[in-house]
Amino acid sequence: MIEDTQLLVVDDEDVVCRGCRRVLAREGFRVRTSTDANEGLSLAREWDFDAILLDIKMPDKDGIQFLEELRETKPDVPVIIITGFPSPESEESAKRLGAARYITKPFTPDTITQAVRNMLPPDKLQGWL
Repeated sequence: MIEDTQLLVVDDEDVVCRGCRRVLAREGFRVRTSTDANEGLSLAREWDFDAILLDIKMPDKDGIQFLEELRETKPDVPVIIITGFPSPESEESAKRLGAARYITKPFTPDTITQAVRNMLPPDKLQGWL
């Protein structure tokens, strides 16, 4: 069920975290956010999130480093990369590390909602409006 689906958004821009939380919570998802990559990584390791939305360009640790470290303990959690600085190199690295999607900013609410929906198993989508 959607209300049982827990998402984590990690982006150093608070406006992106708040926007994703608002859009995804309106759809029924439970959303946690972090504007700090190290804190986000700790949350990701501690909790069993159904998916993580992850920025690439962050001050203390970039999203690729985050994803490399995450894969050591959580190899299967679905990750959507969201970035305002796309590059073929970062997209290739993200895909190599198992990122499910690579979305460039700015994105629409529909784009992010569909990306999350498309990577969740069918049992998590029961009750989708």
